[in-house]
Amino acid sequence: MSTGVLIAIIVVALIVIALIAVAAGRRSAERKRLGRVQTEAAHDDVRHHRDRADESRTEAAIAESEQSAPRSRLSWTRKRRAAARRS
Repeated sequence: MSTGVLIAIIVVALIVIALIAVAAGRRSAERKRLGRVQTEAAHDDVRHHRDRADESRTEAAIAESEQSAPRSRLSWTRKRRAAARRS
């Protein structure tokens, strides 16, 4: 084989190797980005569930306190809530 053909084969091989390396780097970067997005979504999901649980506990505590409160206290609680809604 002539020297020119050998050099052409080597250059083409190096270009192919470089293209494969670039593609692998892009895939790796995309995988990392997707992992960050998924982690952020999971954290948001946990935050949402935690907030909902806190709301449920608060509602349960209010309901429990209303059931055990004397009648006059219950009336006072309703008035207080109504005033808070108006503000």
